[in-house]
Amino acid sequence: MQNIKKQTSLPPKSPLRSLHPFIDEHGLVRVGGRLQNSQLQFNSKHPITLPSQHIISELLIKEQHIAHLHAGPTLLAHVLIQSHWIVGGRKLINKCIRKCLKCNKFKISTTTPQLMGNLPKHRVTLERPFFSCGIDYAGPVLIKCNKGRGTKSTKAALRRFSARRGAPRHIYSDNGTNFVGARRKLDDIRKLWLSLPTNESISYY
Repeated sequence: MQNIKKQTSLPPKSPLRSLHPFIDEHGLVRVGGRLQNSQLQFNSKHPITLPSQHIISELLIKEQHIAHLHAGPTLLAHVLIQSHWIVGGRKLINKCIRKCLKCNKFKISTTTPQLMGNLPKHRVTLERPFFSCGIDYAGPVLIKCNKGRGTKSTKAALRRFSARRGAPRHIYSDNGTNFVGARRKLDDIRKLWLSLPTNESISYY
């Protein structure tokens, strides 16, 4: 306090050294800085400094935590810094939130890891490239590989892909209407091909 009153440099290990503190007309220690010409309110430009070990700091955090509908640590720290600078406030904020009964009641438990199923067989066996693949028209990514996104364009893209990379055995996609329509037409062609007699199918060629 004597160093602040005399406006001399603080000890190197002082937590207030980087804040450039000063004492106002009410005897409160406030954060200094370079915002004197700003249009912000005085409390926002020069927040009141508080120690994290004081009961006032804990009560202030609890009050703002409830006032802002049990806000998380990031939002709570942003709200508090508008008027008060709690030295080491992040640890105290986390401590107060952990003590909040309502937050603990509605907190999702993540202690039990999610049980994952086995990977598909084609993901763990050696196969030629593109033997199993997936297709998706991703919205944020645009790669112009066909003239449209309909069933006809999807079938044409699959034919070009198979001609260049070989026919895949497994193709995975979402339930897009273009993919579902292409699958139905391919299934119809497959059923028609299997329903033809062997001799008749050979005679075509």
